[in-house]
Amino acid sequence: MGQWVFIEAEDVWMFRDSKPFTAQQAFNATSQFPPNPQTMQGVIRSHYLERKNINLAYYRDGKAGGIYNEIGPKPTQENGMTVISLGSLKIKGPYVARRVNGTVELLVPAPLDVVGNKKGYKLLQVGQKNFITDEIFDSLSPLYIDEDNDPTDPYKHREGWMTQAQFEAYLQGAEPRCLKSTGDIWQPDPRIGLALDYGKRANKESHLYRATFARPQDNVGLLVHVSNNLFEGNGGLLRIGGESRMGRYSVINNFTMPQPITKTGKLKVVVMTPAYFKKGWYPERGWSHWVGKDARLVSAVIGKPLAISGWDVAHNRPKPLRHYVPVGSVYYFEHAEWLGKPFTEYVSDEPRYDHVGFGCVAIGTYK
Repeated sequence: MGQWVFIEAEDVWMFRDSKPFTAQQAFNATSQFPPNPQTMQGVIRSHYLERKNINLAYYRDGKAGGIYNEIGPKPTQENGMTVISLGSLKIKGPYVARRVNGTVELLVPAPLDVVGNKKGYKLLQVGQKNFITDEIFDSLSPLYIDEDNDPTDPYKHREGWMTQAQFEAYLQGAEPRCLKSTGDIWQPDPRIGLALDYGKRANKESHLYRATFARPQDNVGLLVHVSNNLFEGNGGLLRIGGESRMGRYSVINNFTMPQPITKTGKLKVVVMTPAYFKKGWYPERGWSHWVGKDARLVSAVIGKPLAISGWDVAHNRPKPLRHYVPVGSVYYFEHAEWLGKPFTEYVSDEPRYDHVGFGCVAIGTYK
């Protein structure tokens, strides 16, 4: 049920990172691509409110009628925590995708266990524990490459993008043969501007800034799944990202995400959208909620924490800054049973992260 929606750029896009930016005080504003799920759910809900001609002030003050049952927010109590619901809405993504010969396929950033040198690509393998470390890492095993590493041409993580077919082969343990460069997917587009004085309807003196927008390549866009049918017809336009730049959406009827290679035994959990855990890269109460009570974390390769904040448009205030496990991180479990739940925790007084789109994963296997 629900809709897969593919959004292509009608202009350059701006999805701000978490660094503060004010013209004159900070010169550079940088865009991320793809946007994080928090940004994407804002795009989707704002589009729906605009289509329904709902005033944001009415929405904020609880005067928007039955709209809260469809897209929230609706505070509820759950396990002693205040949880802000999105109503019946649940989102998966966003993912990067492209249109090829009339169909849409995923484009996936190379997971962090893909390494390479001039000879080609390898996958990191789980080895035997042969070192002593802090207690928190005591049960983990090292990751290694199954051949001698040439010090003059060392293996290291190779940034790049996989097609959906390559990614599905990777989940089965196949080593990628080639990766697409970031320039094949999107390019930064830096621009110079001056802040505006809205009272005088003119530029402000000495308020020069530079903003780096994201310019997706032709046929490349964002793919997101919404549980409710919020998008009318087969396509249309919507506002997306900073400065309300435009995107063109189309409803996709025949898209399927990569399915788990196996649901029991040795599982490799690949993070597809950022995941939040209360202890940084691992959860507060163990892994049983996702991989069963008998599962054991064997190893992990984790990227640099991703800082996410944002702006609450309805209340005109910043959102809390939190750190997330980035896309491409990989967790290795043994004796696992994949339970199919979003791979993330959440905090009180904010929309549930698993309903917003955080914690989407792909399930593979490893040697």
